[in-house]
Amino acid sequence: DPSVATFLRDYPLVSSATMQCDGTVDMDSTRSVSDFIVHASSGFPFLDILTMASGQAVKRHFSSLITVNMLNLANQKCPPFYFEQLFDMFGSDSAWHRLVAWEKTDPLVAIMRSLFEILDKTRTSYQERDR
Repeated sequence: DPSVATFLRDYPLVSSATMQCDGTVDMDSTRSVSDFIVHASSGFPFLDILTMASGQAVKRHFSSLITVNMLNLANQKCPPFYFEQLFDMFGSDSAWHRLVAWEKTDPLVAIMRSLFEILDKTRTSYQERDR
């Protein structure tokens, strides 16, 4: 499947593209030509390429795709977080907080989405085989 080949060829997937404030991806000279062919609806070409891949191809290359995604996830820097105080929702005297990232976490979310896409396509492929 050409989508899987493109996906595996273009590793590292996120580190050479930076997300702009308007949601577009800033491509630098290390990106491949295939990134410009795919019109990224998610803002991350690797996620769109994986979405276009067939379930059989994803199932066949499951180990490679999971390994590439996990390496990509492990090589991302962890954004700094802080606790933001929320308003009192239930009228009690206790303070409510939520964990918020100082920086955008879109690349991390895109990698996680691609992991779920791989798992979903593989699961669906096995279910179709069992019918």
